[in-house]
Amino acid sequence: RAIDAQDVMVVCTAACDARIFWTEVPILQRVTLEPSMSYATSARHSTRRGDRYRETAVLTASPGELVVMVYDHLLASLLRTRNAIAAGDHEARLNELSRARDSVAELLATLDRPRGGAIAGQLSGLYTFFLRELTTLGVDPAVDRLDRITTMVRELREAFVGIQQGAAR
Repeated sequence: RAIDAQDVMVVCTAACDARIFWTEVPILQRVTLEPSMSYATSARHSTRRGDRYRETAVLTASPGELVVMVYDHLLASLLRTRNAIAAGDHEARLNELSRARDSVAELLATLDRPRGGAIAGQLSGLYTFFLRELTTLGVDPAVDRLDRITTMVRELREAFVGIQQGAAR
C-alpha cells in the first residue's frame, strides 16, 4: 500500500573529512509501505492496540518521520540478526536479513535522485553497499561485519532524528 507524499525538503547529512555538514536537500519522492515491513498493515498483529497506535503514527507522520521509522525497523532487524547469529539460528538469521534488506530497499526506492543531487547519490551508494553486505551476511555470518553496518545505520538514523528535531523548531 502506498502513501503518496508531496516532494519535501529534508535536511540530511553528508560526511566529509570526518565532519558532518548539514544540507537542505529534497530527498523523498514518495514513501511506500510494503505489507511485509509496514507498521500500518501488518496482518499478523492487526488486532492489537499497539498496532492501531503504530498505524496512526505511520499515517500521520511526515515523510521525514517515516524515514526514521524505516531506520528503526532496519535497526531492529539487524539486532535480531545478531541474536540469531549468536544463537546459531540459521532460519531466523536469514529471515531477519531479508527484513533488513527490505528496509534498505525502501530507503533506496524513496530517494529523489534528480532533486536530491549529490547527497541522494551518496545515500544511494551507501544503501547499495548495505544491500551487498546484507546479502554477503546471508552466506557468511560475520558478527564484526554486521556490527559495522549496524553502527553506520545507527549514525544515519540519529542524523535523521536530529533533522526532524531541527525541522520541528
